[in-house]
Amino acid sequence: MESNDDNQDSISYLKRLWALLTGEKSSRDTKEEIEKILDEVEEKGIIDEDQGDMIHNIIVLKDTMVHEIMVPKIDMVALEASSSLDDLIEVFSREGCSRIPIYEENLDNIIGVVHAKDVLKYWNVKDRPKDVRALMHPPYFVPEGKKLIDLLKEFREKRPKMAIVIDEYGNVDGLLTIGDVVEEIIGDIVGEDDAAGEEEIVEEGDGVYAVDPRLSIDEFSEEFGVEIPEGNYDTIGGFITCRMERIPESGETMEYEGFLFEIADADKKRISKLIVRPPARKES
Repeated sequence: MESNDDNQDSISYLKRLWALLTGEKSSRDTKEEIEKILDEVEEKGIIDEDQGDMIHNIIVLKDTMVHEIMVPKIDMVALEASSSLDDLIEVFSREGCSRIPIYEENLDNIIGVVHAKDVLKYWNVKDRPKDVRALMHPPYFVPEGKKLIDLLKEFREKRPKMAIVIDEYGNVDGLLTIGDVVEEIIGDIVGEDDAAGEEEIVEEGDGVYAVDPRLSIDEFSEEFGVEIPEGNYDTIGGFITCRMERIPESGETMEYEGFLFEIADADKKRISKLIVRPPARKES
């Protein structure tokens, strides 16, 4: 049975964690302090390893923009507003998704979102709506520069389930769902490749480094002594994606200030593995 002192220690640790996680700043010192507290609370059995991994992933959310994990516009599954209910049912069945954006004329003019559960009641009914507009919910738009942690709060408070990402000109950039954000928190834990606890920068020899694409640009700059310009990104993966103006494919490379960035692995949403070759140091 836990003593009152043990309970007070647990509450104290969790309060410190909460204060750091909800703070506005996300400096390297803050992250190191959080990691130190996580190690302590895991040792004391206040939280288990999986819970610690999830908190670690939440820390990463504070440095990640929505455009870094969104489904890009080119890969979006969407339907024109004049489509029939049969068209809608066919797309839901084929793609296996739970929500589909509806647009007029082009993808930059999304006017609503249809939920699969609203379509099911018309599955074998003769008296159906003539087009998909009758089933639409209002779309929920977010700017590409919004932090994932802020979007998660909005998903919880406003419950839109899907967000349409727009750029500074109001054009559609992509979309993401609450499932995408939750996957960022628990995906590494339930997935086959458990990356939690891995080093963010690993020297592999011959001047080659494996770098976590989620590493903040401030930490990358500090570690490698190169200035990364400010932009609509907070991570090195976001910087590369923004500079290439798309999600790069595995095997692609990019150069910047003598640095060679090689995309070791990527999917339709983001860079997942990154190799960095800094410029050779000049001998004095």
